[in-house]
Amino acid sequence: MNVTIVYASTYGNTRSIATTMAEALIADGHEVRMLPASSPVPPAAVRADLLLVGAPTHVHGWQLDVRGFLDELKGMGLGVPAAAFDTRLAGGTWKTGSAAQHIADGLAVARCTRVGDPASFIVEGKEGPLAPGEAQRAADWAMRLTAALAAPSTVA
Repeated sequence: MNVTIVYASTYGNTRSIATTMAEALIADGHEVRMLPASSPVPPAAVRADLLLVGAPTHVHGWQLDVRGFLDELKGMGLGVPAAAFDTRLAGGTWKTGSAAQHIADGLAVARCTRVGDPASFIVEGKEGPLAPGEAQRAADWAMRLTAALAAPSTVA
């Protein structure tokens, strides 16, 4: 499976999550391409079997790089299986916000096909580090998404 992971990262935590997911997917035999969100949308992103997009949550919002990437994806994302993730402080999203929710909305506007729920990975402070176990949880999340896409669908 070809997976493209697009990320924005301020303090390195979201990049670390993206790297951990990429390493797990590569070890499982998938082809993975990682791109900073500031990159133009490459053709490989819209031909991916799975597109993962993530950013840190900042003051209930998300980074402009990711917004720009999703704006550019709007005319190209039709049907691309995609999922959103973020890094954020612990607590309810009513308190912390969630970049992943905003990204998921942007992927829907780009007409990507939603795969799974948006995921949040917890950092212990504004600058990090990642909370214990979050890197492994991210790897597991990415593996579940690829497994779900690889599973034959059953039509009743």
